Amino acid sequence: MKTIWKALLWMVWIAATVRAADGDTAAVMRQKLAASQRILGGLAVADFGLVQTNASALVALSGQRGWAAMQTPDYELFSTQFRVSSEALVKAAKVRDIDAAVGAYSDLTVSCVACHKYLRASPKKAPVIKP
Repeated sequence: MKTIWKALLWMVWIAATVRAADGDTAAVMRQKLAASQRILGGLAVADFGLVQTNASALVALSGQRGWAAMQTPDYELFSTQFRVSSEALVKAAKVRDIDAAVGAYSDLTVSCVACHKYLRASPKKAPVIKP
């Protein structure tokens, strides 16, 4: 029962912060980083509720207006890869499959790093994203 309340509190907090960050790319990216770090913590201790809640937050964040740092086909591909990895992480956490969850988290991390590398190399000035 304690786990259910903990998950509900996390969902309420995430919903509030996702709404607060909507439209502000730097705020959305800070939320993404925080949720990603909580996922890593959840994976380390096999807290699947924490992993699922924060992976769901990443899916929600990726749909916010502030998510789109650029409007290019490559950026859209990175966003799609991120969303697919986040959704796979949610599914793996639901069935408590640590190996699948770690694989999805790894894919998620690779998509983040590749996208940020793309943004830094882009001839268009991308917004500064601070952790």
